[in-house]
Amino acid sequence: MNSLVSIVIPVYNAEKTIVRCVESILYGALDNINIILVDDCSKDNSWNVCQKLSRQYKNVRSFRNKENAGVSFTRNRGIAEIESKYVMFVDSDDWVSKEYVTKLLYIAEKYPEALAICGLQFRDEVNNCRKDYLWNVEEGQISFVDGESFFELLKKFHLQQLWNKIFRRDIIEKNQLRFDEKQSMGEDFQFVLDYMEAMKCKQCVVINEPLYYYIRANSISLMSNFGASQEGYEYKRFEKLLKISGENNLRVCEQYKNTVQATKNNFVYQVCHNRNIGVAEKIRRIEYVMQDGKAKLYYRKQQIILFKERVIEMKRKWGQLLPRLRGRLQRMGLERNIQSLRKKCRAKNITIISQNCIGGTFYHDMNMEFLSPTINLFIRQPDFVKLVLNLEKYMAAELVMSWGEEYPIGILGGDIRIDFMHYRSCSEAKEAWNRRKARINYDRVLVLSTDRNGFDDSVFEAWKTIPYPKVLFTVHKKYNDISGTVVYSQYAADGCVPDLIPQREIYKDGELLFAANSFSEIK
Repeated sequence: MNSLVSIVIPVYNAEKTIVRCVESILYGALDNINIILVDDCSKDNSWNVCQKLSRQYKNVRSFRNKENAGVSFTRNRGIAEIESKYVMFVDSDDWVSKEYVTKLLYIAEKYPEALAICGLQFRDEVNNCRKDYLWNVEEGQISFVDGESFFELLKKFHLQQLWNKIFRRDIIEKNQLRFDEKQSMGEDFQFVLDYMEAMKCKQCVVINEPLYYYIRANSISLMSNFGASQEGYEYKRFEKLLKISGENNLRVCEQYKNTVQATKNNFVYQVCHNRNIGVAEKIRRIEYVMQDGKAKLYYRKQQIILFKERVIEMKRKWGQLLPRLRGRLQRMGLERNIQSLRKKCRAKNITIISQNCIGGTFYHDMNMEFLSPTINLFIRQPDFVKLVLNLEKYMAAELVMSWGEEYPIGILGGDIRIDFMHYRSCSEAKEAWNRRKARINYDRVLVLSTDRNGFDDSVFEAWKTIPYPKVLFTVHKKYNDISGTVVYSQYAADGCVPDLIPQREIYKDGELLFAANSFSEIK
């Protein structure tokens, strides 16, 4: 397919993430792209998902290796299928910003002699945290980084990856650049260095935005094996970066030395924390890397560090014990309360049109079927009131999907925005919306909303005209002049209600259950 940019995605056991990955690219800001999926003989349903994506989207092609051959072979297979001017690489368990391709492409076109790089957001799904890796936001949207600072790019987690860059295909083909299939770790960095050397790179242009979302979904660390099996590949890469950066520059030479030493120190730390190998093997690996006869000394020092870390971790766990106990007791109390409310709930066959997750929570708590499409999403005010006042019209309209920064966005009827924040892909969100939309019981509609996301006096005036039973959760006493309003005065200083779901504050004053029970007869 004739396209400006081709994106190679190696796939292995990614049936749960590949659709999100592909759609974050396809629903981005650039249409002239070609996605190449190469499945490395996945053991799950990935290959079938890839084929489905190829049938669904004309600019997605899928291929499969004859046997499991590793990520380097798989990427090389993808490169062989490229005909576009530019090449990008994305991992199948990650996703990208809607402007990921366009912004990198703009830099590549404007500065053809430089390597275009973007920032990233690291998402640790093991420890449930996230961190942005950016070069220097104080310099503005882009920064120009010369060779003297290439080692700093490496230190700031910008240089060693494939997926935060865009490459020129003519340079790749002219120099016959491919991934080294003998290397099982660091092959990405090796390819980047080979490319930089081939293009005689003297400057990188860095976009100071996290356009790539990098996901860590397990606790495995490959660094624990570094040095024992890679035959010095990592040091050879540092030497190559030294030559690219300017080996006659004293500052660059000092950065090179610091990088090598930091890598050795990191290896010692990682190998000493590896519980799968014995003491003798740890000392052997340390000596293999350090080569100074002090392996036992390094090991003993790390044991002291490890002991201190364990003490700190033990204190942390003990400190969490009481809060966890309180939390467990609180959850048990909430569950008992929900069970009691469930016995009192007489609502049947109701459709809850909810501005956010409150409706879905009520359905779940009461063990009721979801007879509504407004599940796992939120709608900004005043769009929500407009939707409810013209409910049948909008439910007959087509939902047009796009990709936001972190989740799918839908536009209904051309002017109602819906944020599907709990869905992995546009197709999943649209399928769920259409499936549940068909269940709406227009004779038994209950409307729920909070005063979040732009609820003001003008919205309240429109809210009062909604012809269905409704419940408003608010901090403002002035909105209490109609029935179905639940006021949370304790949060008045915040200007709107907080998330009412965790502590089930949605059941305050019994208004929600009362409104639902108004539909007690089966219809």
